[in-house]
Amino acid sequence: MNHPGDIKKDDPANQDESHILNEHYDINRIIPASGKKLLPLSFAQQRIWLQEQLLPETPNNICGTVLIKGNVKIDALQRVLDTIVERHEILRTTYSVVKGEPFQTVNPPRPVMIIHNDLRNCPEDERDLVIRHYIDDESGKLFDLSRDLMLRPVLIRLTDTEYVFLIIMHYISADNSSIKIFFKELSVLYGSFDEDRPSPLNTLPVQYADFACWKRRRMSDDVLQSMLSYWQKHLEGSPSLLELPACKPRPSVQNLKAAGHTVVLPADLVTSLKYLCEQECVSMFVMLMAAFKTLLFRYTGQGDLCVGTFTANREWPETKGLIGFFVNALVLRTDISDGPGFRTLLKREIEVARGAFAHYDMPFEKLVEVLNPQRDTGHTPLFQVAMVLEESETMAYELPAVKFQLLGSETSVSLYDLLLVASDSEGEMRLSFIYRDDIFDATTIQNMAGNFRTLLQGIVSDPDDSVLTLPILSGAEMEKIIVEW
Repeated sequence: MNHPGDIKKDDPANQDESHILNEHYDINRIIPASGKKLLPLSFAQQRIWLQEQLLPETPNNICGTVLIKGNVKIDALQRVLDTIVERHEILRTTYSVVKGEPFQTVNPPRPVMIIHNDLRNCPEDERDLVIRHYIDDESGKLFDLSRDLMLRPVLIRLTDTEYVFLIIMHYISADNSSIKIFFKELSVLYGSFDEDRPSPLNTLPVQYADFACWKRRRMSDDVLQSMLSYWQKHLEGSPSLLELPACKPRPSVQNLKAAGHTVVLPADLVTSLKYLCEQECVSMFVMLMAAFKTLLFRYTGQGDLCVGTFTANREWPETKGLIGFFVNALVLRTDISDGPGFRTLLKREIEVARGAFAHYDMPFEKLVEVLNPQRDTGHTPLFQVAMVLEESETMAYELPAVKFQLLGSETSVSLYDLLLVASDSEGEMRLSFIYRDDIFDATTIQNMAGNFRTLLQGIVSDPDDSVLTLPILSGAEMEKIIVEW
């Protein structure tokens, strides 16, 4: 099967696409592609599209939740949504298969349909449960990639002056940064339209499809080989599977359905972790990644560990304000089988992180294609466990008539066996363990979260202790084991 970007110039059906991909681009600058008819998918979109084909009944959506207080003008909100869909072509892009290959097509703007729910008559003590039900229900509905807008807005009215607004998008068109961009534009545009002023937003210099075409063009043989040489050396002989003790037999095909468990670290522990970061001259990301790998080592006994992480992949100025799926995955491989002290592990981990982020531009999908690891529909290639550190920020806009506050974004999908999301905001650190519910149960993950907290406390108490002997069981767990044994 040909790669979506490998288009033959002599095929009349593909003349527009060939022209797009072979224009004389400035390789360091994204410019608009001409003749936008059938366009190749980006590398990241290609992965999402393949997931959609393998599991067509599994929702692949991201949902942002906004709290609105004030007297909302529905006509102004409608105009805002229509303007955003007109502004961002990716939200009105559909996907089709031509000669066995996926392509995207940008469609003309059309009105957005707002789904309305009224809970003003719902008993207050039941309201949170009902809202949760609506969020789960609406975010779990499928998109038809061949015809739908990639945006589903849901307005839930709680009182005469309070609303919950859901922004649901398909992953093929959006990522976490996109939710924040959407929220910012929603607030700015509503403030203008409510007062009958025109949009104050600048015209976007490029669209997501322009980025997709440019990225494929940028992956020339020389650039590709330069990055590949690092990743091939880094991942040579790496294990194909990290075998965490699962509660259920691993299915032959992963179902992507996720569940989660969140804990908040004590303030004194967070302070101690930050102090240790300063002492060792490492970032909190490196600290938590080293600690997480220590936990995985103790759980699996596997000392050669490949853990994934993700980059926003938006360092080009043209992409800063674009809605779209830009995220790229990196593999951080560390060998701790010799049982080093934790300080020693930190030094190894910072070198691994430096190498990976120095070669961040390698599209993960292209890396998998070239390395061609043994594939298994029951788990992802190259890594099955990942960790990210997010800087939480309170996003709120107070206008004369209404106040908008972004409460966060969430997904019911997990590509990976386990994803640890750490978020640091105003001294509070939250650890969210997102896991596949087809192989783990809630109790196992809750115990793992407790073990990780105990491990972090052991690290700050004695960072020279070996990764083999750092404590992971609480005093109560130890007592229970000893008594039962």
